[in-house]
Amino acid sequence: MRPLTAAVVGALAGAVAATIVVTLRSTPPSTPDEATARALAALEERVDRLERTAAQRPRATPAPAAEPAASAPQAVVPESSGRGRPDAPTPAETIADLSKVPSADLALESDERWARDFDIAGAVKRYRELLSRGGTPSERRHWFIRLGDCYVRLQNDAEAVKAYRECIDASTEDHDERIACMIALARRARSTNPAEARQWIDRALELGQGRSNRTVHELAVFLARDANQSDVEARELAWLVEHFPDEANAGAGWNERISQLRGEMR
Repeated sequence: MRPLTAAVVGALAGAVAATIVVTLRSTPPSTPDEATARALAALEERVDRLERTAAQRPRATPAPAAEPAASAPQAVVPESSGRGRPDAPTPAETIADLSKVPSADLALESDERWARDFDIAGAVKRYRELLSRGGTPSERRHWFIRLGDCYVRLQNDAEAVKAYRECIDASTEDHDERIACMIALARRARSTNPAEARQWIDRALELGQGRSNRTVHELAVFLARDANQSDVEARELAWLVEHFPDEANAGAGWNERISQLRGEMR
């Protein structure tokens, strides 16, 4: 049985006392019989005993709050609300067996590295793994051009040239990725092999995407000028003036150069 607290004892004593007073006031004065007398005496004794118990029990006091020891480590509230420490270093890439990674995941991982320009060596590994699995012509075209870009960033020109050539040969589509590779190869060959550079530009001009590409026509102008082909240079400049008239009138010098070339051709 649980011991009574001081508050409980006091409440019981008050309730009993109030009951006795009400009983006495509500009962008309008369000579109590023997049973009533004994009941009243028992109630008085009980009230007296409760009051003595309440007076003798010490009042409970709340225990003091525990204080941490001086040597106990104090909790540190992080300034950042995110997961991990604000100063946590970027985790190193976990080297995985790429042969077990699904192609869709590999494509996302490699393109992410290409787009954000990080872990380019890892992007190369992923593109090569994808290419080793085959893929559709359009997929291979896409992977090869980005593989070539990665090799350019790694300053491996020989592998970049290989990848760009593979991109061009991966499909026969009239696609801007193939044109971009032809432009890259023409730029690279311009100083060392102008004839090869011209071949790449001519090949680009055979496709609709190439014929509508400004950079292709600008390179055609430079190559024609290098080779002293005034008629070709004038023709390509005329295309630029027709398709970009605002720039022609804003000081690009195309019209002036055309006039000069036509004067030389007379």
